[in-house]
Amino acid sequence: MITHLATNGAGTIHDWEFSFLGRSTESVEQNVATGTFGTWDETSRNIHSRFSPARSARDRQGGDRRA
Repeated sequence: MITHLATNGAGTIHDWEFSFLGRSTESVEQNVATGTFGTWDETSRNIHSRFSPARSARDRQGGDRRA
């Protein structure tokens, strides 16, 4: 049983894509020629919108600090 998986930044991006879209948007074969990489704009906007409230609350985990 896997209980923890550590990844680099790409893991977070693909995790968001699969949860939001149900698939990865990255197609290396198609995108290398044009220099495009899937839904990078939507991904970054959505991920950062979740981190911003945590940053302003000085809570690095993004959780609610109320006990």
